[in-house]
Amino acid sequence: MLLGLGIVLFALYQSIVNERLTQLNFALESANERLKQVNRDLETALQREKEARQQAERASERARQVIELIASNESLDVLARQRQLTDREKTLLSSLAKYYEEEARHAGTSEREVSRQARAYFNLGRVYQILGQHAASDESYSNALKLYEKLVTEYPQVPEYRIEMARSCLNMALVSRGNPVEARKWHSKAIGILTEVLRKWPDNAEAKKLLEAAK
Repeated sequence: MLLGLGIVLFALYQSIVNERLTQLNFALESANERLKQVNRDLETALQREKEARQQAERASERARQVIELIASNESLDVLARQRQLTDREKTLLSSLAKYYEEEARHAGTSEREVSRQARAYFNLGRVYQILGQHAASDESYSNALKLYEKLVTEYPQVPEYRIEMARSCLNMALVSRGNPVEARKWHSKAIGILTEVLRKWPDNAEAKKLLEAAK
């Protein structure tokens, strides 16, 4: 009789265990389905965020291109040659200064990012120079020069970075005209850089043009 009771109790116990295992499996399957859904939702959200970021970057790049077109070297050269700026031109230059200040704060490590930051510092130096803010201009050119030196070290095969180094030196010579020794130092450095560029790349038209203008 005890044996029969034991068999019944064992069968009951086994039934309960099987039921619990079934419930546990169902719960695990449900949890896995929920986890899969969460992962799908997360992937969708990340994809949307990526697309939104790419759209923002494209919009920012288009705006940057428009500003660079408006504030081209030729346009700034025209303003630099004027004896006196109009109030409207001063307002425009002040707005450009704020734009380039913001651009210059965007540091990075890639070639494109460093090049863009260097260009922003150079343009900021030009704007300050035209506005007559020579100390701020000198600081901006100095920052641009450091970044171009970094680019030349890391990408020695790109002559454009050396040319921009020379251009920065020439502009530092201009803002240092109150100190003839300092001005000559920067002018000589620019001449040396351009001479070296033409030694390595004798057909570089931009280096020839800049060197001719510097002499």
